[in-house]
Amino acid sequence: MNIYKKLKNILIILTLIALAGFSVGCADTSIPPIGQIGQTTEPTINPDIIASFEPEPITSITVNGVVESTERRNVYSTLGDIIARINVEIGDVVTSGQLLAVIDTGIHDIDITIAQGNAGIASASIAAENASLEVDVRRNTYERFATLYLEGAIAQIEYIQARDALSHAENNYRHARQNVSSLSAAQQILLDARSNRVDRQHITAPIGGTITAVLAREGEIAHGILFVIEDTDNLRIMARFREYDLAKISVGTPVTITSDATGNVEYTGYISRISQSAVRDAFGNIAPIVEFEAEITITSEETDLRIGMTTRVTVAL
Repeated sequence: MNIYKKLKNILIILTLIALAGFSVGCADTSIPPIGQIGQTTEPTINPDIIASFEPEPITSITVNGVVESTERRNVYSTLGDIIARINVEIGDVVTSGQLLAVIDTGIHDIDITIAQGNAGIASASIAAENASLEVDVRRNTYERFATLYLEGAIAQIEYIQARDALSHAENNYRHARQNVSSLSAAQQILLDARSNRVDRQHITAPIGGTITAVLAREGEIAHGILFVIEDTDNLRIMARFREYDLAKISVGTPVTITSDATGNVEYTGYISRISQSAVRDAFGNIAPIVEFEAEITITSEETDLRIGMTTRVTVAL
């Protein structure tokens, strides 16, 4: 029995030793030695990681632009008359002064009125000539009767009648001349109106170029913009730069021009004008995002750019 008790005690001791060794193995091995308790170490950061987060320097500015013609004219009409004929269509190349359309300005009606006026003036002129002849006759009669009256050859009543007849003839002649003058003035007004309508009857091109819009319709009233003429051989690009980019650009700054329509082809140009005022909205107010319009002159001799194309304008810094 004593042997069994001894063996049992030995097993208990061995078990306790094993448990003590397991708990020591699971303990935190990062606990510093007693001499380093209370001390801290500085963290270290890999410099390559910091470099990967630094922003790359800005080497260029790119903005959108729209291709425009250097010269554009809208052809107007304010007559309010019917368009009789249109002589051009979109894409036609025209020269300055070329006939674009004919307007029915009612000249035929004016011509009839002028013809009637001419007849009236002719009739009034004849009446004035007859009145002038009547004055000559009455004056001769009056002068003769005045002499006879002074000689006592005729009665006073005959002298007075001759005098009144001359005065009446002179009044008739004066009225006849006034009538001719009034009719002539009215006729001149008609002639001026006809000349004005003739000038405005023919709608002509104010400049040479290409017809890029035809808004006129035959049989409709000629009012407002009828045609748009643009110089398609001389193009420019209108772009907008943000206010914080103005310090990086100036007139003469070279640019590179690309467009989706022309693929990877690059054209050259330069900034030829920068607006002195920020872009405003339809109400005249400066937009929240402040931008300034700039004109880009294209220096590439041959391009596939077309009016209305959207482009990208890049300025190298």
